[in-house]
Amino acid sequence: MPKFHGLPAQEPIKHLRDFQAACSTVRRDGADETSILLKAFPISLEGKAREWYYTQPLANISN
Repeated sequence: MPKFHGLPAQEPIKHLRDFQAACSTVRRDGADETSILLKAFPISLEGKAREWYYTQPLANISN
């Protein structure tokens, strides 16, 4: 799973593309791709990027 730290040299769009590609290889019975992406996304974040994610109101993150 690609990791994103939010460092200046990192490209957020590239991370999202790599993350989506990695998640597309995972299939769970009855789970659609969007659900997998939403549940796995926090795992792809590290450091300040993960800290930022967890400060976002839950209403901003929906399925």
